[in-house]
Amino acid sequence: MVSLGASALDLVVQLRRVRGGGRIVEEIGLLDRAGEELRVVPVWSVRGGVAGAAPRLAGLLAARGVAVPRLLI
Repeated sequence: MVSLGASALDLVVQLRRVRGGGRIVEEIGLLDRAGEELRVVPVWSVRGGVAGAAPRLAGLLAARGVAVPRLLI
């Protein structure tokens, strides 16, 4: 089952609900598979800013022909 999730998804975006019912992005992470273990590796968070997996996300975006945000470079 882990391989199904890992092959279908690359990115996880965690949203937080704020007053008035709106939502803001709390954290962005990449799914990382190590054998049968699946974990989320931080790319960016509202508290910590850019994290260690940012270059990996930049590479994935570039490989798909998507403009890479300056924040990730």
